[in-house]
Amino acid sequence: MGDRTWWERRGARLSGAVVVLGVLLGACGGSDGGSVDAAASTAVDAPSAASAPVASQDSAGTTLPAGGTTTLPTPPTPASPTSPTSPGAFVGGTDPVSVGPGAFAYIHDVRVGAHEGFDRVVFEFDGPDVPGYDIGYDEFPLEGTGESVTEVEGDRALRVSLLSGTRVDLSGPSFEFTFDSDRIAGPGADRTVTEVAEIEDFEAVGVWAIGVHGKPGFVVSTLDSPARLVIDIAHG
Repeated sequence: MGDRTWWERRGARLSGAVVVLGVLLGACGGSDGGSVDAAASTAVDAPSAASAPVASQDSAGTTLPAGGTTTLPTPPTPASPTSPTSPGAFVGGTDPVSVGPGAFAYIHDVRVGAHEGFDRVVFEFDGPDVPGYDIGYDEFPLEGTGESVTEVEGDRALRVSLLSGTRVDLSGPSFEFTFDSDRIAGPGADRTVTEVAEIEDFEAVGVWAIGVHGKPGFVVSTLDSPARLVIDIAHG
């Protein structure tokens, strides 16, 4: 070692410095991402199968674009059937309507109301169900099973027979009325219905007359909770 010349000792020192510099540069290149091979680049930049957006379908079978959403068209609203509650679309007839016999029920209320295009007469009952009924036009004079004759205003009457529907309660030692009125005024002078009057109540069959102008069409329906018989009568 002592026999080495100055130039040999200087060359050895320079070689060592080059080796140390190479090691330092290699370590720095790995930390900042400047020396990433093609395989590593592919692994970082390409989305995995689990994370890649895919096309899908909704419950109606419409294909949704990958990675996004779509606005589905609003389905059309189905047209409602023609009914008395649709202004100007009243549909009714003049033929008799019968259902029964039904459950026994006490009459709780009778009322008349005016609506756009029709008048409504409602018989409300205390029982859970509407009794049987027979509804149709009747000419004057209006007679019951006895000799009584009931007069109502109007050109004719729509006769309503409630089969097992009564306002007379005979369950106690003396009879009681479950509904006090036997005549109900119409909704107004310019309306179709003039008034509603009781013809008779005999053997649990209540018979009523709805006075009307002309001979308009009518529609019969029932409602629940409470049980109601509804008669809609068209305006002339």
